[in-house]
Amino acid sequence: MTTASAAPPRLLRPATADDVEAIARLWHAGWQEVHRGHVPEALARERGLADLRRRVAEDLGAIHVVPSEDGPAGFVTVHGDEVEQLYVAPDWIGQGVGSRLVALEKERRQGGLDLYCFQVKGRTRAFYEDFL
Repeated sequence: MTTASAAPPRLLRPATADDVEAIARLWHAGWQEVHRGHVPEALARERGLADLRRRVAEDLGAIHVVPSEDGPAGFVTVHGDEVEQLYVAPDWIGQGVGSRLVALEKERRQGGLDLYCFQVKGRTRAFYEDFL
């Protein structure tokens, strides 16, 4: 596993079929951490790894990743002007990965981005407020 002291990855690239499993696992862990206990249990069960794996595979053209030696340090999914998913691996939080993903998408869309998120608190909320 990459340590927080490692240099942040420099590249941004479109996701590929080789990334599906790692993206799905990152999304699953992050989604469960943020949403479990705040959404109906049936929805939490529905958002299982198999469901997210399928969704990632169907959406590859809309996903960009920041690669690292151990798989994606983070990823963003954008449709039109809306950021639909944005997750950063725990070891990379606070190292600019999420900011770089959002900046990339802002550059690609001259009209700006729409960003909606589940009501959150702490560092995640502060991250999103920086982009208002």
